[in-house]
Amino acid sequence: MNSKLKKRQAVIVIVVFVFLLIIGGFFWWKWKIPEPTYVNSTDYEIKDTSEGKIIENKEEGLTFKVPEGWGVKKYDEGISLFSPEVEFDQYGDVLIESLKEKGGCGVGVKVVEYKSEPAITIEVGFLRGLINRIQENSTVQESPITIEKREVIKVDDKLALKRIFFHKGEQKSISVEIPINNTIYSFENGFIFSEKCLQKFNKFLETVLINK
Repeated sequence: MNSKLKKRQAVIVIVVFVFLLIIGGFFWWKWKIPEPTYVNSTDYEIKDTSEGKIIENKEEGLTFKVPEGWGVKKYDEGISLFSPEVEFDQYGDVLIESLKEKGGCGVGVKVVEYKSEPAITIEVGFLRGLINRIQENSTVQESPITIEKREVIKVDDKLALKRIFFHKGEQKSISVEIPINNTIYSFENGFIFSEKCLQKFNKFLETVLINK
């Protein structure tokens, strides 16, 4: 009986030790690699020019043009552009029906900075490494985990990773990420329900300038 009790106590001690090790590792990871810093939307300046509406973030060296007739909304962690067909509810959230039924389009812009060396290596370094691997293979890669295709494109003559997400064989969203120094510039088109939105997104990318 004593022997069984000792074994049970030993098992409990081991389980508790492993649990504490996991919890300790998690908090060490959180402390060692801090959360990314999103550039606040207040840092973006909206300018009306003879060429149309321009949005600029001087600190990040980012400039892009708002498609003609589109609206602009600022959020805490970024800025979004919406075509005239897009409608919003009382809380300011996009009504998906306006995208599906009216062919509304949108573009989201986020700039993420990583302050510590481990975070830069893991986040920015990983993205840069992925771009290099795709370039070396000279092919579009398909992710084995999700229905996703990846390819390398250029935005303002800078290498970017383009991710195309599919649902039932149709393109449903696209993201484009550009790693520069300790920063990732991210552009997303949200949900795609029309070919027009794809064309608008590609045209938008042509207006992006990054001077950093």
